[in-house]
Amino acid sequence: MILSDFSWNARWQIPSTLWRSNTLLYVLIGAFALAGAILLGLNVARSYQQTLELHSRQLDVGAMVTEDYLSQTLEQTRLLLLDRASQWKQLPEPARQGAPAQMLLQAGLQGMSHVRSVSLVDAQGVVRASSEPGNLGQLLPEAPQRGALIWLSQAYPGRDLTEAGHPQISDAPGFVLAALPLDIQGAHWWAVATLSPETFRNYFSRLEPLADARLEVYRYDGVPLFAYGSGLWLSAIERQERFGVQLAEREIGQAAERLRNRTPVMESYRAARRMPLVVMLSQNKAQMLQDWRQDLELLLWIFTPLLAGLASATLVMVRQRISAAKVLEQRSMAEIRRLSQLIDSLPDAVVVLGRGGFPLHGNPVWQRFAGGLNPHDSLPSLYRARAGDRPVTEAWLGKLARVLQGEAELQEEELSLFDAQGQPRIYQLTLQRLAGASDAMVLVQHDLTDSHARANKLRYLSSHDELTGLYNRACFNELLGQALESQALPLAVLFIDLDHFKEINDTHGHQVGDAILVEAARRLQEVVRATDIVGRYGGDEFVIVLGAPALPALAERVAHRLNQQLNTPFDVNGQRYLLSASIGIAHAPAHGRTLQALVAAADEAMYQSKAAGRNRATCYTPPPLPY
Repeated sequence: MILSDFSWNARWQIPSTLWRSNTLLYVLIGAFALAGAILLGLNVARSYQQTLELHSRQLDVGAMVTEDYLSQTLEQTRLLLLDRASQWKQLPEPARQGAPAQMLLQAGLQGMSHVRSVSLVDAQGVVRASSEPGNLGQLLPEAPQRGALIWLSQAYPGRDLTEAGHPQISDAPGFVLAALPLDIQGAHWWAVATLSPETFRNYFSRLEPLADARLEVYRYDGVPLFAYGSGLWLSAIERQERFGVQLAEREIGQAAERLRNRTPVMESYRAARRMPLVVMLSQNKAQMLQDWRQDLELLLWIFTPLLAGLASATLVMVRQRISAAKVLEQRSMAEIRRLSQLIDSLPDAVVVLGRGGFPLHGNPVWQRFAGGLNPHDSLPSLYRARAGDRPVTEAWLGKLARVLQGEAELQEEELSLFDAQGQPRIYQLTLQRLAGASDAMVLVQHDLTDSHARANKLRYLSSHDELTGLYNRACFNELLGQALESQALPLAVLFIDLDHFKEINDTHGHQVGDAILVEAARRLQEVVRATDIVGRYGGDEFVIVLGAPALPALAERVAHRLNQQLNTPFDVNGQRYLLSASIGIAHAPAHGRTLQALVAAADEAMYQSKAAGRNRATCYTPPPLPY
């Protein structure tokens, strides 16, 4: 710092004879004042640059972590829409617009504080099912774009679709629409979620060092979504420049000076990795330099009198110069502390790396992962010791080494690593070079383990029955259709309905009924082969596909064994329950070559079993041909 610039003064011994000459004294004072003025100017310029660089780093880090939060939140929204739409399509047609549909959609909102409602919208834009009853029958304010993975509209006033008006460019509270395209019986539908921008604004407001910055979120095509903080939206001409030129060239823009509505600002932006949105942070340049100007005024106030009193203030000037240096140093340290506070407040593990990948500063989350902050332990050596998938980790470490040496671009990667407790976790790693620091980078490590677990669970529930673990109706139909398309014949379809099961539910309660269904599913799986398909078709109905070669004799033997298994008493909470089943059998290709024909034939045969007294299996008999 400035103090070091004057360290030579303490070792400079002026000969006593020099002070005896007034001429030499004035020359010395003048030279000293000139040197002080030059040093002052250099340090003012250096302080100016340091202030801008620190604020730029804050903007870059803020854009990165805010975009990451938005992307993760929208990914959860996408999975929610996929899950609810899949569950909704399995409902019978009359229940898709009634209370069962509402309860199904409301159940998905648990833990989704950013989602106000979920709705199913038909091809004409009319809401046919919603977690919010008031939305039913409403017309979607704006039609989504077909083909997009997730489509975002700009903000609407009101709290939900019932109060929605025309979209507006405003910082006022409202909501944003997110829509996912669906195909329902050949028609274009949408699963639509209303998102509260307040959730994202609250997250950004917790980043204290960015309190004076303005957050703006745009759709990738430049449509404004929502904003937080004082300031104005980009004008139409400015949006055309940003989204038509800059974004096309580079999707991550480090903080740089821009003119916004004819006002100089520092601006940083970052396009989302998987969603069609751009996060933009900006801060008035004059506001960023306010503290620096105060320091400059202080220096000028100190230094001007010194120039006026050269002859009598030489020693005073030195002391004041050192004091001014301390002021600048303290201010610089304060800015560094603010940046550290920003990093420490983040929910993800964040570490600032110096030359060679050695850590300079890590937030508490990072230190818990790394077991502390060791400035002598490089990042590659830490990850090599924590490698879960060693070949993948070694490949990424090779990329990291080239990045640290300046031979490659920054990378984003998902790695399997062990945490400090030795538990396997999945992390997303993002590297970003700090503005104004050629050797310094910041690494953000986001824990994806829980997100992956939720996604895997949603994928599982989209194809399996949640109670029994068998294939659900939609997945069973898909697997049977694939078997028929492959011409793997002959095969058999068994339609199984538990006799008098409704009486058990009505008399003993659904808890007992659910336990019996779980046990029945287990017994069915024990009878058939691992290659056969077992599914729950709905309620107390089960279906089985016996793969080729499934001759009639085999189907009858399996049906007989199924009846034996289901006739065995069920023990639930110390009570015994007797059950039986009515089974219908259909064969392909004898009774049909399509999914609909085979299931209908097996269902008809099941009803024939019930009509004949239940607790038996019946093979489908086609009706006689008319004369």
